[in-house]
Amino acid sequence: MAILGSVLTLFGLLISLFGVLAFPMSPNAQMPPGIRVISLAMLFIFMACAVFRIVTGVGLLRLKNWVRISALLWSEITIFFAGFALLLSSIIPIPPPRTAPDFAIYFVCATLFLIYGLPCAIGTWWLILFTRKPVVAQFVPSFQEPLASAPSLASVPPLPAALARPGLPVPLAVFVVMVVISSPLNVWFLLASHLPAIFLGVAIRGWASTVFYGFFCLLTLISGIGLFKLQKWSYPLAV
Repeated sequence: MAILGSVLTLFGLLISLFGVLAFPMSPNAQMPPGIRVISLAMLFIFMACAVFRIVTGVGLLRLKNWVRISALLWSEITIFFAGFALLLSSIIPIPPPRTAPDFAIYFVCATLFLIYGLPCAIGTWWLILFTRKPVVAQFVPSFQEPLASAPSLASVPPLPAALARPGLPVPLAVFVVMVVISSPLNVWFLLASHLPAIFLGVAIRGWASTVFYGFFCLLTLISGIGLFKLQKWSYPLAV
């Protein structure tokens, strides 16, 4: 499911990317100046997510434990966004066009329910599946060596200080990778789109906006590096 859905998503994104690059907007179109850059940036981000989903699907076939945690993260994200969109589509009324037949509104509602309900159901299925004890046990490596062959604790030398420190948890590692990748991408995106910065309800434009966004992206990158090294000061900075 993960590999097939991601391949189809990646194929659709490639078609959208071709459309954005092959058919530039008309100069007379009433569009903000940075809308093309925003579209390209969002397409590349979604394509990277689709590739990561393919990697997750391949890792699930190989029973990698970090991939199981990654699948849990993807299922939670899918349930949140798809469930929220499904809730909004069921609450907010959709006025049908005047020339449309009466049954058109039911067709639109069924289509929205399929678009958002199917991912929400799959995410719920994954969340239940990958937290069941028999499934979790398949992703944990087992050691069949007899206890007699194991060395005693007295004969094992102490670990160096660099190896005795705790490892980086997988969810935190995923967050760090997203932060480190998104920080330089945000700098390029903001410099190319020339969007104003909004701070406490005040619009900042020009070079001040560039400095503001650059400072914010730098702080984000520093917090990501600090989290990777498990530094205590990086936690409140990331929050």
